[in-house]
Amino acid sequence: MKKLLVAVLASSFSLVALAEGTQPKHIISVGTDGLGWSGLGNKFKWDEDKSGVKDQDSSNGSLALNYNYVLPNRIMLGAELIYENEKSEIKYTSGDKETSETTTSSLALSVGYNFNEDLFNSWWVKGSLGGGSIKSETEDTTETPPKTDSDIGVSFVTIEGGKRFSFDSLGLKNFTYSPSIAITSASYSDDAKDAGLESSTSVQLNVLKFDILF
Repeated sequence: MKKLLVAVLASSFSLVALAEGTQPKHIISVGTDGLGWSGLGNKFKWDEDKSGVKDQDSSNGSLALNYNYVLPNRIMLGAELIYENEKSEIKYTSGDKETSETTTSSLALSVGYNFNEDLFNSWWVKGSLGGGSIKSETEDTTETPPKTDSDIGVSFVTIEGGKRFSFDSLGLKNFTYSPSIAITSASYSDDAKDAGLESSTSVQLNVLKFDILF
């Protein structure tokens, strides 16, 4: 499957040169794993006598980009970037402290196809090939050793298909509702493989998903 996707990616990118000079179409996906940046900060209030916790703070920031370039023959060439960083700090009344930080990042390239001339109301399918990493670091002065870290490598193949529904009747010409279903097969390396985790398969139903076409 991976070799097939690599071959399709190479042949499809060569078509870009042939299509030079034409006006391409663009698709940006917005959804739970779609476009945008978000940040979240939390400060927790604990009863010090009952919990022994003096302070707890956490923060989360994520960036997601999902873009597809559509050739005249309705083939889509895409890229998806996801980056997420999560931090947490707990201070105990005893003077001990626990901190943790996890960073997740991935990059995928995809090739897809629209089955209808009307892209705003088209069935579509795409395959993606990508990789990334999950890095975490924890420091807890109540544990021995106080500091631990892990580095997990991930490579994955995703097949996704869906249908766009135009919002033109509502006056939103460039927006479509685009629910989809995706099947992902992932393999793990580094610390995950050392711990015995080799691979996983997941099915994701994307109900809250929209495409912007221009």
